[in-house]
Amino acid sequence: MSTITLSDPARFAQAIRDVARDAHQLRNATSPASARGLSRRIESLASALGDRRDGPLGTWLDNLGREVRADAIRRASAGSRAAACLCA
Repeated sequence: MSTITLSDPARFAQAIRDVARDAHQLRNATSPASARGLSRRIESLASALGDRRDGPLGTWLDNLGREVRADAIRRASAGSRAAACLCA
């Protein structure tokens, strides 16, 4: 993944749209790696905001990152419970 900066607003905006789309699609994904990769992309975009991170876009990215991480934890724990049930 290339580094995203605010120096190219169109590219930055496209990266934001891509993250939003992928977060929406993550609901149907089962791969923890998908969530980890998306979480890294979200953090990279939030970092690119620099001193603007306290604004609305930074807040949205922070909230989205929390949701993606929480979803990954729920999926992992549900998967481990399912595996435990199959072994019983």
